[in-house]
Amino acid sequence: MGNTLARLEWALIGLLLALLTVVVTIQVVSRNTGFYIEWVEDVALLLLVWKVFLSSPLAIRHGSHYVVILFGTPPRPLDAALTVLAVFVTVVVLLVLLWKGGELAWQLRFRLSGAGEISMLAYYAAMPVSAVLSLFHLAETLVGGTVPLQSGKQDA
Repeated sequence: MGNTLARLEWALIGLLLALLTVVVTIQVVSRNTGFYIEWVEDVALLLLVWKVFLSSPLAIRHGSHYVVILFGTPPRPLDAALTVLAVFVTVVVLLVLLWKGGELAWQLRFRLSGAGEISMLAYYAAMPVSAVLSLFHLAETLVGGTVPLQSGKQDA
């Protein structure tokens, strides 16, 4: 299930990136030809927001979020404790993102973006969706025996 979901996420991110390229190209061409199309900026921002928020769960799945190493690799017991702490903090942050992001999306559902008149729900819904996908991928990696958030590990 996780691999299928990840492939679907990758495909959707690719589609969003392709659409973003087309929309920004339309924006540049329309500005330079004097026929400015007002809605393209709102659509470009919407596509960018969703691309970023859909990329984050995949970064969790592959353990490719940023890791700050201040003092080198700590001793094993400390490394294990820091990893547990990192997973716990990540879960808390994702739950807050799910809760407050969903709340914000619902509160702003009737507010419209500038010229595109797109419901702000379309923008803010990316937060809870990203949180759910991130929690799924985090649980999947933990159940699978890999730890996505290593305090002192780096890919070779």
